[in-house]
Amino acid sequence: MAARAPVLDPRRAADIRAETRKELYKNLEEYGWSDPHATDAAYGGEACNALVHIFAQYCEHIIDRSNRNRDKSLLAFLDLMGNTLIPAQPARTVVTFTLAAAARGRLLPAGTRLQSMAQGASPGCNFETEHDVWLSNLRLQAMQADTSPDPLPMPASLLSSEGHPQPVPIFDRADDNFYTLTLALADGVLPLEGQPVELHFWLDSPLYDPGTVPASHDRKPLCWTVASGIGATQKPLDIAVEDETAGLTRSGVVRLLTPPIDYWQLGDKPGARWFTLTVGGAQQAPPPQLLGVALNSVPVVQAATIVGEVLGSSAGQIQQRYFATKTPILPDAIVAVLEVPLRNTAQLPAVESNWVVWQEVPDFFGSGPGDRHYVLDHQTGELRFGDGKRGMVPPPGARNVRLSWYRAGGGTSGNVAAGLLTIPVSNTRDIAGVTNFFAASGGSDAESQEQLLDRAPRALRHQQRAVTRDDYEDLALQASTEVARVKCVPLHDLRENPYMLLPRNQEASGAGKVSVIIVPHSAAPQPLPTLELIRRVRDYLRSRACVEAAVEVTGPLYLPVDVKVNLTIESARYADTVKQQVRQRLDTYLHPLTGGRSGKGWMWGRAPKESDFYAVLDGIEHVRHFNLADLKPAKGERKTIEDTRRFLVCAGVHEINID
Repeated sequence: MAARAPVLDPRRAADIRAETRKELYKNLEEYGWSDPHATDAAYGGEACNALVHIFAQYCEHIIDRSNRNRDKSLLAFLDLMGNTLIPAQPARTVVTFTLAAAARGRLLPAGTRLQSMAQGASPGCNFETEHDVWLSNLRLQAMQADTSPDPLPMPASLLSSEGHPQPVPIFDRADDNFYTLTLALADGVLPLEGQPVELHFWLDSPLYDPGTVPASHDRKPLCWTVASGIGATQKPLDIAVEDETAGLTRSGVVRLLTPPIDYWQLGDKPGARWFTLTVGGAQQAPPPQLLGVALNSVPVVQAATIVGEVLGSSAGQIQQRYFATKTPILPDAIVAVLEVPLRNTAQLPAVESNWVVWQEVPDFFGSGPGDRHYVLDHQTGELRFGDGKRGMVPPPGARNVRLSWYRAGGGTSGNVAAGLLTIPVSNTRDIAGVTNFFAASGGSDAESQEQLLDRAPRALRHQQRAVTRDDYEDLALQASTEVARVKCVPLHDLRENPYMLLPRNQEASGAGKVSVIIVPHSAAPQPLPTLELIRRVRDYLRSRACVEAAVEVTGPLYLPVDVKVNLTIESARYADTVKQQVRQRLDTYLHPLTGGRSGKGWMWGRAPKESDFYAVLDGIEHVRHFNLADLKPAKGERKTIEDTRRFLVCAGVHEINID
């Protein structure tokens, strides 16, 4: 945590009372009063105490306001430097549409509005589609590997599964891997030939494994083929696709065109037709983890779009301010000003009388008198213009300042559970249903002033450049809200060797190398980052590091702690209950992020001692006596992990014996 300025005066009301009474007794000694208790009685007793209490309370209020002025001054300075509160962030997920019967397909435009069902005490939230999508009247019946008759995960099984669905590895065999997708007509109405078909694949990124080095992100292209259809001499059709999944290694859409009718196969029922799509490729390491695949799916964001909102009229004055009606405002808002031709000002170029789009800047320090710049507070919706010297002043006019387009939304309320985003609000023609197979995520509330006071001094130090060890750690936390803990290890390449230790005389060989260890927010006993999160943080740091720096990002090393406890209990009937309580306390205490005495996790490289566990186990119900056996000494790989001094402890296998 960043260093905070010391409190100006730490005294509270109790301290003021003690000092006041001390000074009172000291002054009264001059008049011959030596007994403090007699003083109270002589001078009104309770009345004297009441006055002292009132005086102490007023002093505490004054001290508190003085201490707050310190933070107010710092906030004013940070605001002057362009550091404002980070606004609420919107949640995102993917929804799947189902077309109505007899529909041959339709284009669903971006900005289509949806609403989620109420979740507990939280009302429904508004969502919008993020881009256009063509809804096909096809149905994905199955996807299966050529070596197994069992189908791979389908959307129908995702909502019915308890908890997070288990991923299935694909492209994991040494020889060529082939998978077949069967797409059929639901009602016998043929789609138009050449219509787009969009398949959305949900893939779960593998977790970091210190025992294996992740392979390169360069993948060999996959082969997409439509199988032979009605014609006996028809050959398989190689089709071109738009692949947003990077070879089925990450979630995204694969787009293709509906094949010619010759490649469709006939079913037993009248009008029943289908075609099979085959994808093949070589083995991948690590293998992608497939969660599910569905047609007619599109990403949505927790937002509401507002178009053409007039903010007001410009009076031609300096430092004009306007406010939007909807907040918080998401990035990429468009602000336009209706301008008239400028005739007599040589410094500014003449423009036609029309709406001119202005540019958003974080502050006006780099703006000139002719720059059409504005500053937007995305949390409060406040829009500010310049003073004519730093930033151009909008010309006078009636209703000539507007937000041409912006989206408002965000907050943790948008993190709705799977299956709740089911209410279409706009563009409902030919829509039979909609749902989200996975919960929305990424929604967060606005930053608090305490968080700003902690973050902004770091931003002033690193200025978005990674140079020192602290810079790398701060920027890694800034790269993603999923990152909970960070440790920078200079001069080492931990991706190549997680257990690397360089002697002092060999550290020069690691010049230019930087490794950053990240730990994600997770309740798992050993929180491990996904390879996707590692890639995201690595790219973020590399874009802000020196050109010569070789930056690598890895996951942590964990040191399991095995505890052996001998217990004496009141009765044998409590044995199972006591064992469960002891194991739960040990696991909670040893969690790397939320364990320890403070509940804020364990320090890097710090292993617990026997004495740490006595306070944890003390006071367990039905236990009369317990003793803690010696912790197992680290051997083998455990010893190697402990020697690095950059590990985190976690719960191991506990042995609980009851006498």
